[in-house]
Amino acid sequence: MVSEAEHRPLGVFECELCALTAPYSYVGQKPPNTQSVECSLFYSKRFCLPCVQKNISAFPQEIRQDLEKRKAPSKRPSSQPSSQT
Repeated sequence: MVSEAEHRPLGVFECELCALTAPYSYVGQKPPNTQSVECSLFYSKRFCLPCVQKNISAFPQEIRQDLEKRKAPSKRPSSQPSSQT
């Protein structure tokens, strides 16, 4: 049985640009027993990904490259084999 303490959020995420808020109950990159869902970015402040995409030119090249790496696997159709040598 899941205790009430496990349902309580640790805090509330707030996008620095659009003020979107959402409670969170885990801090880290890989929550236990779930798939990792990337919905925000931290670069000196916390931003939701829609705001990052709208304002991508305001972020440094390293951040843009990191976002491209995150998107890359999902762009390749699953029927297309990966190029491994």
